[in-house]
Amino acid sequence: MVARSHLGIMGPKGIPKPIVAKLHEAFRKAMEDPEFISVLKKFDMTTYYLAPDDYEKYIHQEFERIGKLVKRLGLDKK
Repeated sequence: MVARSHLGIMGPKGIPKPIVAKLHEAFRKAMEDPEFISVLKKFDMTTYYLAPDDYEKYIHQEFERIGKLVKRLGLDKK
C-alpha cells in the first residue's frame, strides 16, 4: 500500500478567483525556492505541485480511492 501525505492549502468555497490566483502564484514560487528544496531533500521528500483546479480534482479522486480501500478492508464498519 502506498500512503501519500496530502499537503495542500484549501479555503472556503467561493474565494474570488483573483485571490486564488495570487495565493497559487505565491505558493508555487515558494516551492521553487532553493532553500525549501534543500530542506525537502534532507528528508527525502519531493514536491508534487498542482494548480488549484487540478488539486481539487486530485483530492476528490484520492478520497474516492481511499474510501473504496477502507470499505474493501472492512474498516468502515463500527
